[in-house]
Amino acid sequence: MKDRWLVVLPAYAPNSTFFEVLKSIRDHQPPNFIEMKTYVLFQNTNAKFIDQCYKKMDFLCNHKSFHNQEGNSYVHALKFICHQITSDNQLKLFDPTHIILLDKDNIIAPDFFYKMYALRGNGYDLIQGKRLPLSHVNGVTSYDQISESLNDMMMRQYRVKMGWLPELSGSGFLVDKRLFVKGINKLDENNPGMDKNLLINWLLNFNDIKACFSNSTLVYEEKTDDLNVLGAQRTRWFAEQYQTLAAYFAPLVAKGFSTFRFEILDYVFALSRPPRSIHLLVVPILLISELIVFKTSIFNLLSLLFLVFGVILFLTNQRLWGAAFRVLKMFPSLILSNLKSILKIGAQTKGNFIHTEREEK
Repeated sequence: MKDRWLVVLPAYAPNSTFFEVLKSIRDHQPPNFIEMKTYVLFQNTNAKFIDQCYKKMDFLCNHKSFHNQEGNSYVHALKFICHQITSDNQLKLFDPTHIILLDKDNIIAPDFFYKMYALRGNGYDLIQGKRLPLSHVNGVTSYDQISESLNDMMMRQYRVKMGWLPELSGSGFLVDKRLFVKGINKLDENNPGMDKNLLINWLLNFNDIKACFSNSTLVYEEKTDDLNVLGAQRTRWFAEQYQTLAAYFAPLVAKGFSTFRFEILDYVFALSRPPRSIHLLVVPILLISELIVFKTSIFNLLSLLFLVFGVILFLTNQRLWGAAFRVLKMFPSLILSNLKSILKIGAQTKGNFIHTEREEK
């Protein structure tokens, strides 16, 4: 059956970068034998801005607010999109076979759709692309870049090499419509995030998803250069990680042991880990404390040496030394920001999706 792709863009208070997003889709279409449409769900957006968007390209759209509904507004938006896919006359007539989810600031590479098509030739149900920053402004954007590269290596490349599902990066992926609709409709509206929640629902309810992570299928995104905005984002990410673990720990462990799927148990372990920046802070402190108390240190010294070796190997392999030096200049502030983000996790983050809103520069 011939592929029909629906590009989905949930756009909460988009800024002028969204014009570039639409332009990149318009100018870099997939091969002619792939039918594709674009659907935008505008939220908190004025009519003038939407009219300007239409001048960039034709697309299907709705404008809706979810502020009056309890729980995660982004999950509500995605569930509304799924409802439109299965009930809107134009979308029902189009009947997409696959969904491509993009963020409001994701500018696709010129060969993005061609790379997706080539990978679809291998029968993949899920293809996770790679996200890269549009620019490198300071230590904040570089820190986010390094963090995303670590996730690509540890949570996507590694898992795919093991024959497992890669962790979702939140956007830049193509997925079978059946998986998308069923997965989204099962999302917990009290969870503050989406991507980990969605992956866990797939792990618990499907056994035969063929997936890959593509390092060369690229989307470029607007990274924040503001430490306060980064702190708000990380509050959402940390809350999703630990609240997702708390909500799904029992069913994940039960499923993992009952089906002998180490993939599931490995993901439970991954969700249990502390933030890497805190790890980088704690290991040297433990080494110094051990030296003061016991005058000698073997295990923490070995731990530090392995950590340093791993950092050097990673930065060299990923060509991120420039980004690392920018991060070092702000490292104390970044660690303090992460600690504050962790401390903010609680009742106020439950079901509260923290949208990234940026002022025009």
